[in-house]
Amino acid sequence: IDLGLLPAAGSLGAVGSVTYSGALTPAAGTYRLGGLSGTLVLDQAAQITGANVLDISGNVTLAAAMNHTGGTTLRAGTLTLAGGTNTLPAAGAVTIQGGTLALGTTSQPVPGLTLGGVAGSTARVDVGTGSLRLGGNVTYSGTNAPPAAPIAGGGGTRALVGKRTVH
Repeated sequence: IDLGLLPAAGSLGAVGSVTYSGALTPAAGTYRLGGLSGTLVLDQAAQITGANVLDISGNVTLAAAMNHTGGTTLRAGTLTLAGGTNTLPAAGAVTIQGGTLALGTTSQPVPGLTLGGVAGSTARVDVGTGSLRLGGNVTYSGTNAPPAAPIAGGGGTRALVGKRTVH
């Protein structure tokens, strides 16, 4: 699917649960996913690739490792990592403006994490029984300053390495 053929600022979403196994082509360097009322599941390795940004505004499950290097932004909804270790590439920072990054049983290194930035939204990381290793800076901004922007765990491991900044 060529995301560049969607209307401006459009995204690929789902009604119900839809698994997509084909190739995706970004629009102007961005994969915009999510929206509608369901969950979009990407189940093939490297469906999101290159020096591009993954921009999510809904419920998306990554069930295989992706290798984009432009970072990941979650604006709303839930980004579920179900692809084992390193579902998101270790090279791209993660920004959660609103919604939840759900790790489940996934072990995920993140070079930098920003929580917040959108008034009225709550940004959250749910580690579950997986593990989250933050190797870079952790930044809280806006109304999501601690403790409103928790990094929660259900028995999982959270390792914070680096500088934590509250704006």
